[in-house]
Amino acid sequence: MGPRSAAHRRTRRPDVEELYAFYARPECWGTGVGRSLMRSTRSVWAERGTRAGYLWVLERNTRGRDFYRKGGWRQDPTAAPSGSGPDALEIRYELTGIGAGGLLHSGRSATTPGGTPAPAAPGDTPRRRTR
Repeated sequence: MGPRSAAHRRTRRPDVEELYAFYARPECWGTGVGRSLMRSTRSVWAERGTRAGYLWVLERNTRGRDFYRKGGWRQDPTAAPSGSGPDALEIRYELTGIGAGGLLHSGRSATTPGGTPAPAAPGDTPRRRTR
């Protein structure tokens, strides 16, 4: 994943977090390690007052995408896939309602006054990234 731009840092809200990297060794898959790490991450975010989180996952990573979906993350329909080529497309997932006593997801896509899709996570801007 590429470095964050200065513009992205300026527009980022303190109640929105990006899960930038989340990996488990293959020998740990299916042991509950990932679920435990995710629970800890969400707990820390809730303590910080985080209300929403987002992440980017390779489109071809079906195991990872299934893991996030089972954990309450939803594909963000307002974010364009990013990547430098057809083998590197990334899909954005979001998790909302973190600090609100539960994991809530409206399932609605917002639009700007001009009718273009607005970012689903508050204060975040969908972006194209290259590797």
